Amino acid sequence: TNLEGERIAGSHRRVGEDSMRLLWLSDPDRYTPLYLLYQENAEWHTTKSSSTHIGLAAANGVAYAITASLALFAPSVYDAAEHDGFDSIWWHKALAFIHLAAMIALPALAHRAEEGPEGVQTMRNVGWTGFGALSMSIAVLYF
Repeated sequence: TNLEGERIAGSHRRVGEDSMRLLWLSDPDRYTPLYLLYQENAEWHTTKSSSTHIGLAAANGVAYAITASLALFAPSVYDAAEHDGFDSIWWHKALAFIHLAAMIALPALAHRAEEGPEGVQTMRNVGWTGFGALSMSIAVLYF
């Protein structure tokens, strides 16, 4: 999902950007105020299809929700009295708070991504942070 999002992120453009740039270049003195106004208020769109990213995100969210539900409702075999300090199970559970927060935040941030590069960058940061936390929470169980 993150890699597909990266592919789409580079294709964010303002609607009508090429036409406005040509108009501005034809007479910069005359059209600079109009061009600056356009840059502040133009809507953003992607030139590449985001349907694959949306599908992957939905599948990822469903798989995450099922896995989290199974983990939350499974009987515990972990005896806290046997383990002192920061062991792998403790780190696994601690990292879950980070990747859970990222998974909850990403659908809400998707709407900000439509507003331009700042929203895309925010979504990118949260997505990769969640991916890193999820990867680390898996890795601490094995290493």
